[in-house]
Amino acid sequence: MDLSDSCALSNERSSPPVVQADGVDKVTATLENITLADTKSKNYVTVVQNTVQYHSIESTCSGTVQINSHSGETSETETQEPVAAIDDENFLREQLKSLECPFTWNLQNEGRHETSDSIITRLSEKIEEIVEEGAFQWRTFTLLLIICYENFRKGDITEAWDKQRECEKYLNPSDSKGIYESFFLATKDALFHVIYACKCHLFFESGVLNEARQTLHSVCKFEEMDNSCKAAIWGVRAVVSMEYGYQGTKAAVEYIEKALELDPEQGEWHFLYGKCLGRIRRIYNFNEIPPQKELKALENAAQMTKNASYIIFLAQAYREASFRVFSIHRNDLAPLKGEIDKMCERSAELYRLALDLRGECAHINIRCAQGFCKLPYPHKNIALAKKCCKKALYLAPNNAMANHVAGSICEKYESDLQSAKKYYQMAGDQGAYGAFMDLYRLKYNEVTKVSHTFISPHARTNYTIFICMTEQDGLNNHSVYHGAQYLQMPISNC
Repeated sequence: MDLSDSCALSNERSSPPVVQADGVDKVTATLENITLADTKSKNYVTVVQNTVQYHSIESTCSGTVQINSHSGETSETETQEPVAAIDDENFLREQLKSLECPFTWNLQNEGRHETSDSIITRLSEKIEEIVEEGAFQWRTFTLLLIICYENFRKGDITEAWDKQRECEKYLNPSDSKGIYESFFLATKDALFHVIYACKCHLFFESGVLNEARQTLHSVCKFEEMDNSCKAAIWGVRAVVSMEYGYQGTKAAVEYIEKALELDPEQGEWHFLYGKCLGRIRRIYNFNEIPPQKELKALENAAQMTKNASYIIFLAQAYREASFRVFSIHRNDLAPLKGEIDKMCERSAELYRLALDLRGECAHINIRCAQGFCKLPYPHKNIALAKKCCKKALYLAPNNAMANHVAGSICEKYESDLQSAKKYYQMAGDQGAYGAFMDLYRLKYNEVTKVSHTFISPHARTNYTIFICMTEQDGLNNHSVYHGAQYLQMPISNC
């Protein structure tokens, strides 16, 4: 099966509006402006009782200032411009620390093998996946913020500037914002704060201090914002933090809770809250039923804004909930069978609704392909899953998740193991380390079947070690590489 060809995705039917399935709750319940003088004045420092104070000397004044750090007195007899300039720079640096942006958020890479280059590559792939025409590119905006910062971290100021300017273009108020119109209007002061804060830091690090000061004047102080914009500051910080692994996602939960306290009527914050809870659950509580607060947060988001991204995550949560309930109660399903069927039906309806809303989006098609493959019959739809996967690969051919899903379809529903291995390899090369696991599993099975041999106990032990390494080391390149070495252990004859 060739999933790389383009196709025109036609949805099989439209779906009803987002509604809540009866009985689901029962099932899930079980379970600052800185006024610094610029070109018309000079700054000097006096030290009084160990407190640095800054004063402005108009350019018409005569004489210069000498710093006496012992007595706290000033003298106009000797020029000390270099000292004043250094102190002025230090003062500006301290002021920039009060701004809210990736440069001040102490972001930490997840794992010793995560680098600025790898982060930039991963996020650039995400941008390729989620571009939407005719709407405010909120998600792209936040990802570009991170790419700007990571370029700065690796010393590429020029590229950092390019990404900052690209970010700023998205805030043009005359452009259509689509479904994000009300969100943009409510949060624009916060968005401009973050992007101008990045600009201030780049000016400062480039040595253009006057420009940094002038830009600082235009930044709205956090304490002067209304609650919607204060919430947006926490929201942007959460979205950025979520791209820094498990610890970043844990921190994001706290940031989103602050955003919800300030603005509980904003659907985006409910969505991010549910998304964070789901991500954490899948890492450390994979076999648990999605908690009611996760489902409720996603339901709230979908009801507040008819956004395909909200709906697709809600569909995924209901699919996972139905499967977990089934797995836990498989020996006594009779009392819960009706509720499980309702959740599966709800999930399938939501996947279709998301396709109706954004059928030209790679992100939506990828997740729909995965969802329709994983739903149980009669809700499973392999034909539609294949169409979605083809469309996703056409829109984002290098996307890791799309290639991983394509490999799974080729293996399970086409029995095309060579194509499956090709897609798994491509997905793994793009960072989907679970795809490498599937690739090695196929190779393991092929060798044992073709050669009529079995893997020696020693090799089996090493394979187990590989699984443990990948779980402990976050499925990074280092562990996958060594896992591959373990799988190449000698094979013993029967």
